[in-house]
Amino acid sequence: MFKHAFGGGFVNLIRSFWLSVTAISVLTASLFLVALFAFATTSLGFFLRTFDSRVAIIVYYNEDVERDTIDVMIEDLRGRPEIAELEFQDREAAQEAIRLEAQDQEGTGNLIANLEENNFVVGLENLRITPESTEDFADVLALVEAPKYAEIIESIEGTNNIVQRLEQYHTWLNIGGIIMIVICALVSILVMVNILRITIYQRKNEIEIMRLVGATNGYIRGPFIAEGLYYNVIASVLVAIGFVLAFTFGLPYISDFLGIQSNANTRLLVYQMYFSLGVTIVCGILVGMITTYVATRRYLRL
Repeated sequence: MFKHAFGGGFVNLIRSFWLSVTAISVLTASLFLVALFAFATTSLGFFLRTFDSRVAIIVYYNEDVERDTIDVMIEDLRGRPEIAELEFQDREAAQEAIRLEAQDQEGTGNLIANLEENNFVVGLENLRITPESTEDFADVLALVEAPKYAEIIESIEGTNNIVQRLEQYHTWLNIGGIIMIVICALVSILVMVNILRITIYQRKNEIEIMRLVGATNGYIRGPFIAEGLYYNVIASVLVAIGFVLAFTFGLPYISDFLGIQSNANTRLLVYQMYFSLGVTIVCGILVGMITTYVATRRYLRL
């Protein structure tokens, strides 16, 4: 039974060569797009998680603020679930940080001397606050912007725009991915249904003969189901090869763009790629098998 189904399906695949090429091409393009969106979504989510440790809010205090007042604020913020870390920098450390930054940028001590001569190196005491995650950024910002801290704070710096933009990209990418999956699934289903319908119509005389000699419904339907399975398997293999090659070639560029340097993070990105690809292929094959089974039941009228 299985030998007849898979053997007959392979024969049908070869006999309707151009129909098979059309079906496989459409399925390959659809699966590739779905895998690409799935990987892009997981990669951006991964990038947001790696960005958690880089997101920070820096609170600069007025020059005349007493250290005791600053300590009260720090104790008030310490232990909040939205805050992962608090790091205070006194005036001397702040001045040193400015000197080092200027030295790194200009590569000369003359600039530092001129800045100090003209009192440009002020170095306000500051508190660096690292949120627990990027999603907590707005909540932490609201905490430090509370009216009770207004008199002691000179200014607040942060990466709010960057974080919000990345979160928006992630949200829209998820929505776009869902829409793309639905569109690709519908296109694949319509193409497979119509190609199987044409194939069945072309072989209606053979089907009638098999009915007359007493062939069972499963015997007649088997080769068509196997043919649809071949379409999906071949398309999945092509997508896997193309996606892996494209990812291998583009990995250095992706790592540079995301700022990933460690081998552990790179391996995690590779695992996510394989996971996205594997889930896409498995779901594609399952949808293809269900579509093939429903189409053969409807058009064979057994």
